[in-house]
Amino acid sequence: METTEMTDGLIIRRCKDSEIPAALELAWKVFLEYESPDYSPEGTEEFRKSIHDPEYLAGIDYYGAFEGEKLVGTVGIRPDRRHICFFFVEGDHHRRGIGTKMFRAVLADYPGRTITLNSSPFGLPFYKAIGFVPTEEEKTISGIRFTPMAYEKLTKEEKEMKDLIAYCGLDCEACDARLATVNDDDALREKVAKLWSELNGVEITPAMINCLGCRVEGVKTPFCDSLCPIRQCALAKAVETCGSCAELESCEKVKMIIGNNEQALENLRG
Repeated sequence: METTEMTDGLIIRRCKDSEIPAALELAWKVFLEYESPDYSPEGTEEFRKSIHDPEYLAGIDYYGAFEGEKLVGTVGIRPDRRHICFFFVEGDHHRRGIGTKMFRAVLADYPGRTITLNSSPFGLPFYKAIGFVPTEEEKTISGIRFTPMAYEKLTKEEKEMKDLIAYCGLDCEACDARLATVNDDDALREKVAKLWSELNGVEITPAMINCLGCRVEGVKTPFCDSLCPIRQCALAKAVETCGSCAELESCEKVKMIIGNNEQALENLRG
């Protein structure tokens, strides 16, 4: 892959051979803090041995997320099996979309292919949020608890359906504003404008009712485009949806949506 520089100054690229020890050190540090508590002492020791075992480490490609010269995240993948074996982000850099950005870098090198991994209990919500699905029940081997998961390339229709789930979990496909737009239905625009004006206590005109969805390219209502605090927060964190954010359950911004709409919460949880 080519080096990718994000708007926040983060650089994602393949690690040089000289940077691999730092990647493994980061993996051990983050593992001890966030994953080891879910493991038995045997499991923790098994992981420690794995990152010092030349035979186990042979053939892994490493990607890194860098802030200047500092490595803040790493992903290790076995190219022959397309299996991710390390995926860690520094604790003080969690919930900033770094893991999602690194995974997109991996996807760019493995387009249209199935990618697998074994998720720790701690990582399971994140992997589900970025599109991995469990392929088996949780297992424990040598003290290591893990859930086998796979990321499958979506069909065009599946991707379009997924993209129409808003950042907050609501289904844009069923939104009257979108239906009015795709069908160029002025009567429906007037109906939506009147309803939204009454609900929000502000004047919303039919001309404002033009939207194709908050996560897809194209026209959006003024609110969805620049005023919605949920969308602005998700864009700033570079998360796919609020389901990718570790603060989902406690977030006050999205609470009013998922607290009254079980389907929205289910959409975010995948």
